[in-house]
Amino acid sequence: MRNIVLILHTIISIIYFLLAITVIARSAYALIKKIDFKIYDKFIAFAHLISLYVQLFAGIVLYFFSQKQSNIQIDKVIEQTDSRFWSVEHFLLMIFAIAIAQLGYINTIHIEKSDIKFKKSLKYYSLSLMLILYSLFS
Repeated sequence: MRNIVLILHTIISIIYFLLAITVIARSAYALIKKIDFKIYDKFIAFAHLISLYVQLFAGIVLYFFSQKQSNIQIDKVIEQTDSRFWSVEHFLLMIFAIAIAQLGYINTIHIEKSDIKFKKSLKYYSLSLMLILYSLFS
């Protein structure tokens, strides 16, 4: 079960990164070329957000099915760097990244002007991606 969830988590991670790069690049390109915000842009942003939530669910399932995590007592988690990273730091950074992406999506769908939508989309989704990359490479 753990291996299946790990593979799913990895596949969703790749999909997320492709969607994140697409949303960020499309927002930057649209700002430069003064393109209108279309249904395609809303769909890609929504798919980006959904991939984050699926990844959160897979990560939580993966955490609870991990044999390495189940053998650790809660008072020793802080002492062990690897356990602390996965159980506390990585989880919290991912929650913040999802919250920022969710705020970005909510802000972009309620604005009328395309250039402001793309600016907010670029700002929020880039920040979310930076948090995720920091969490992965720290």
